[in-house]
Amino acid sequence: MKVVINNCYGGFGLSDKACKRLVELGFSLGGANSDADICRLQSDIGSFHKYYVKDEDDPMFRSDPRLIKVIEELRSEANGSYAKLEVVEIPDGVDFVIEEYDGNEWIAEKHRVWRLDLD
Repeated sequence: MKVVINNCYGGFGLSDKACKRLVELGFSLGGANSDADICRLQSDIGSFHKYYVKDEDDPMFRSDPRLIKVIEELRSEANGSYAKLEVVEIPDGVDFVIEEYDGNEWIAEKHRVWRLDLD
């Protein structure tokens, strides 16, 4: 399975060109005022912001074949302002999460965590 992550400090972000290409591939614009103000993409798998938003950082979007195609086609032209988007291949069937530090991302297999709240 292929997954898109941001491989630099800054954060996941798509260029307007990448967003427009996603629209050509079946996404629609939601919440955008014009072609120059593309900010939210919608598709059959959900609604996604073109910039990193933790609550909306859905692994389904990051592994969507249309997003993979756009990143592989446009390469660096797909990058948002502070992004360096890369396609990473992981084994099929892995239940994964995207972890990050200051916007630099990696893929981790989902697991359970217990901790004490130290208030």
